[in-house]
This record gives sequence, C-alpha cells and structure tokens, in this order.
Amino acid sequence: MTNPRILFLSSVLIFILFFVACSEQDYEKEDIAAVLNGEEITYEEIMWQFSLEDDLEKWVTAYLKQEIFIIEAKTQGITVTDEEKEERKEGMFPGTTASERYELMETKELFDSQATLLGVTPKEYYEVWEDKSHRAQAYIDKYIDEIFGRPTEGDDVDKWGQEIDEHIEDLFNDYIETGKLEMK
Repeated sequence: MTNPRILFLSSVLIFILFFVACSEQDYEKEDIAAVLNGEEITYEEIMWQFSLEDDLEKWVTAYLKQEIFIIEAKTQGITVTDEEKEERKEGMFPGTTASERYELMETKELFDSQATLLGVTPKEYYEVWEDKSHRAQAYIDKYIDEIFGRPTEGDDVDKWGQEIDEHIEDLFNDYIETGKLEMK
C-alpha cells in the first residue's frame, strides 16, 4: 500500500518540475541584463541580434563580448563608416535593399520569431538585425586586423583563432574584475 504522504509529496514535486520546465523566459525584455561602462543593456537590446530562447547566458555573454570588441576598437581609434557598413550588407547581394535581402534569405525562422517577441514585422527586425550585425562585425574585423593581423599562408590558423579567443576572454574577465562590466 502506498503511503498517502509520499504520494502527495511526489505529486507536488512533479507539479513543480513541470511548472519550472514549462515556464517561459525568466526575464522581461525591458529588464537589465548587464551594465557595461556605466551603460545599462536590456535583454531587448540583445534580442535585436541574438535569440535568447536556447541559452540565455551564452547569448548574453556573446553580445557583451561583441560590445567589448567595439569599445576596444574605438579606443584604438578604429571607426566604421556608413559606407563600409552598407558595403558589407550588400556583399552577398550587390545592389539590393534590406527588404530584398530579407526575401532572399533561405531561412527566416529566427527573424520571424524575434520579430514576434519584439512586436515588429520580420522585415523590420531583419533591417535592424542586419544593420547592427554588420556594424559590429566591421568593428571586430578591423580590431582583429589591428591587434593580430590576418594569418598568411603557412600560419597556424587555429593558433591565430585561439589567440583571439583568449584575448576576448581576457578582456571580458578584465572588464568584470575592474567593474566595467556587471552582469545582472
């Protein structure tokens, strides 16, 4: 015969596990995810570039590392012009608009789901995503060129990539240790 108390506690435990597993995100898009150099960064700001549905900490960290790259690039005097950003956007589909490039995308699920979460159309989301992503990548590429150069034939590309990964990890940790970055 089953003890009623054990059965009750088991039922409560199963309910709690089910509730936790089925609960949606544990943040609101207006919540502050981090403070970087005194600037508050909301989850919404991050959601314009990354989906936070799969692994919140991973994508928040990726966004913050990207922003640290940009800060460090600007500290080095690196700039990215609107023309450079537009050139990058049109790289795969020269002479096209953001709306046309969106239509040419094979997979639109990310844009559709993020647009829904942010209350905009998928094309509107894509335009902002494209702008922010290409701007960030331009800064990152220029920073890497300035600090590490590009590997040439015969260079160990894996070692070069590892040095960059270690560099950004060191910068990230330094920002935390010096109080320039506070994760919420």
